[in-house]
Amino acid sequence: MADGLARLEEVLAASRAAPGEEPVPAEMMEVFSDEQWPDLLFEFQPSLQIFSACRDIVAVYRGAVMDGDLPPGPPRHWLVFTRDDEQLLRPVGEREYRAFTMAKSRHDFATMAAALWPERDTEGQHSAMTEMLLGWLGEGLVIDAGVPLPADAEFAE
Repeated sequence: MADGLARLEEVLAASRAAPGEEPVPAEMMEVFSDEQWPDLLFEFQPSLQIFSACRDIVAVYRGAVMDGDLPPGPPRHWLVFTRDDEQLLRPVGEREYRAFTMAKSRHDFATMAAALWPERDTEGQHSAMTEMLLGWLGEGLVIDAGVPLPADAEFAE
């Protein structure tokens, strides 16, 4: 348990130390064509951290429960984010945890949508991924979005 609390303290400190950047407004997403959406990549606030543990370490940290009251359980995930000198800590479900992990690893919109909602058709996958993305934009987590340049792109001098 002490290791989990120490790790949480490290994550909170890293989030506090990271600079804040101007978030992308949701309206900016309108600049991308329907053909570009599947290739979109996202960049998050530098302060965004994901913390995982097999016990509810956050409850212990907040003083809600005592150490002995927590049986081990399935992994739990939390998003740690600092905005306007306020530190936010919220639970993240397994699907959103996977989405953050994939986005931070530079997976594109379509790849994430297909992996996260395999039971849906492409339209349903994209709709669900868009809903998640709008939540991230609303929280100010996304600082950049774009499509990769083609490998044969040329630049004028």
